[in-house]
Amino acid sequence: MKTVSPQEAVENLCNAIIVQASRDLKDQLENLYRNPNDKSALHEVESLQKFFLGPWYEQLTDVDGQWLFQSLCEKYREEFEEKEEKKKRKAEEARRKRLGLS
Repeated sequence: MKTVSPQEAVENLCNAIIVQASRDLKDQLENLYRNPNDKSALHEVESLQKFFLGPWYEQLTDVDGQWLFQSLCEKYREEFEEKEEKKKRKAEEARRKRLGLS
């Protein structure tokens, strides 16, 4: 096991907190994209937005929280849309195959 300095350990912990918040945001946004009326997911996204814009986040990193939150939301939206398009294409291919059209 690699030995790290106390400073590195603190930086690793700060980064891990932000990475986990980013993963949580992705999960909750995907829930919202699938079900726009999911109040629980909406509440979680709002809570995560407060985290990225709040003082605790500012203590963890110098990366602008507003920029990161918006960038992550856009990235995850694009990923979700791509995933949905893939599903549609696969379903259409399967349908055409069943009908003997491919």
